[in-house]
Amino acid sequence: MTATRPARPLVGLIIMIVLALLVYGWSFTEKPKVAIVSDYDTLLSDAADGDFIAKLSWMFGDWGDPAFQKTGLGGILMILGAILAYYLDKKKKTTFGICYGSGLFWRVLAAQLLAALISNFLYQGLFKTQDIAFVPTFIPIVSITPGLIFLFGGEWRKVVTAAVFGALIGCPFAYFIFKNFVQPWGLPGAVGWVSPMIIGGLLSAEACKFLPWMAKQASDPQDVKPAAAAAPAEPPKMNNSWFVKRVFADFSEANFYGSEIAGLFFILGGVIAVYLNPALPGYGDGNLYLVLLASQILASAFGVFIYWHRLFELGGYPTFVPVVTLGPIFVLFYGTALHVVFTGALIGAIFMPPFAHLISRSLPTHQPGYVGPVTSMFVCCLVFVGIFNQVPGFGV
Repeated sequence: MTATRPARPLVGLIIMIVLALLVYGWSFTEKPKVAIVSDYDTLLSDAADGDFIAKLSWMFGDWGDPAFQKTGLGGILMILGAILAYYLDKKKKTTFGICYGSGLFWRVLAAQLLAALISNFLYQGLFKTQDIAFVPTFIPIVSITPGLIFLFGGEWRKVVTAAVFGALIGCPFAYFIFKNFVQPWGLPGAVGWVSPMIIGGLLSAEACKFLPWMAKQASDPQDVKPAAAAAPAEPPKMNNSWFVKRVFADFSEANFYGSEIAGLFFILGGVIAVYLNPALPGYGDGNLYLVLLASQILASAFGVFIYWHRLFELGGYPTFVPVVTLGPIFVLFYGTALHVVFTGALIGAIFMPPFAHLISRSLPTHQPGYVGPVTSMFVCCLVFVGIFNQVPGFGV
């Protein structure tokens, strides 16, 4: 018998719109002039000088870069939230299983940490360049490295291989594209970041086919699941509470966690950072960070609401895609006006998830699944920024 479709969560949508408006309004209030931690420019300068604490702060900040939040606190809290979600997941006390219930969480996290260490300390010279005021060390964490583990498994040699591939390809490739194409042509910054994710992911997956130890084995270690998890899972109880949790989970989707706890902890880290030093989040502008956050809350809420029945039918849908691209990119390109925030969030929520799903469904089974969402990011950012550059109130 076919399960009854759940009613759309109108109350949940209203709650998240109100939350986004409160965050947006908060961005226009005066923040305390404190500097308990370094501001963004000082962080980058200290990292360039090789300061170990600054480098670690930058490295953990990599976990927040996909969502336009570069704070070590946000990254650390996301990781701690993911660890907490892992243990709560074992007791069936979470709504969304960490790493999609794959049992690969510790392998993914270990590979991400190794890739981050390599990227941050191998490419020290990039921190000294003055041309982009940013070093894309976050690329492997949210693309090639976890993508290869999900594709080939979690045996430790595969973990190391995935980390090395991601670190060697991601950061320098992204820097090259950004410096030589994005900046000169005035393209959205996300284009420079997702390009190496697409190309690097495809090439890495092909290269791994020639490495004997990367072959998929039934013996690949995975975390032991609770015995109760072997029983058929009941359909999710999709209601307003589920809706709100799904929105928070979207904030950790780009990191391959997909956990409402990790997403909520991450947001809290950014909010706290505003009061530690308003010149740290938002790459030096705490008020801008809050506008970006408002746009992201709206982008996820609109997407989850619009594709509510697809989530029910498929069990998952890439509603996170505009959260980490078009929503905040509209703010960065066209300003902090409320119509910009709503338009970018809504356009992204309507068009980006189905395009990402279509591409993912069309990929060969030997290619990383994340290529679908990042291709949607690449195409939609180019198309919609190109269109709205000609629209009064935006680019004109």
